[in-house]
Amino acid sequence: MNTSLSIKSAPLFIYGPQGCGKTRNASALAAHFGKSNIVDDFQDHPDTVTLTERDLVLTNCQSELTHVNQITFHDAMAQAGLTFALSLKNITPPRIGQYWQDEGGLYTGIMRGENGQPDYHLITPIDPLASIDSIAWATKLTNQLGASSEVDGLANTNNLCASSIDYPAARWATSLKIEGHNDFYLPARHELRLMYINLPNAFNTDDWYWSSTQYAYNTDYAWMQYFYDGNQLDYRKSNKYRARAVRRILIIQ
Repeated sequence: MNTSLSIKSAPLFIYGPQGCGKTRNASALAAHFGKSNIVDDFQDHPDTVTLTERDLVLTNCQSELTHVNQITFHDAMAQAGLTFALSLKNITPPRIGQYWQDEGGLYTGIMRGENGQPDYHLITPIDPLASIDSIAWATKLTNQLGASSEVDGLANTNNLCASSIDYPAARWATSLKIEGHNDFYLPARHELRLMYINLPNAFNTDDWYWSSTQYAYNTDYAWMQYFYDGNQLDYRKSNKYRARAVRRILIIQ
């Protein structure tokens, strides 16, 4: 915990993936939970910030801070009696493998949401900026909490980027701005598997691609995808391989 962070009393943290509607519904949630101040897009490592019991804090992933109250965005919406009707526009995707106009890439298919989170459409960019030929997963071999999901690459990426340790592949993905979008991330191993199944010809087959999924049994390693034959294996994080960023659109019922 950053020593410059002061928590005078317990604020309420509401966390959920980028684009789920936290900011759009913040005022209604603050009113329901009796909070008078909204702190949006919070990071666990601020330069200086003071939080109090009056604060409603919005963040993309569960905080590692102690002495705070935390709840998922979906649970917060349910407790407040709010619906998701205004969270996202009605979306009709193209056929799998076709370019999705205005959404930044090829429609890759539907991923099942994890731990009660909504399902989502996965999009694989075709812009050359969204691919990199050689990059390390990490500069330091250590266990990174919150980066072992096999399904949720966005949660992995957010936790990697919130760390004080440098994770080049994750930081590269989140730095991208393509076709007006800046919500890219490093896919998890099951997202890469879907990309192999539905878009095998959209990738180079001469090298491995990093996932954002840390290997659970040896945290010096992370999972990779091979697009020549669909194989996946784990390898040392400090090695350099290819990476491909993705983005998502939530499916709100």
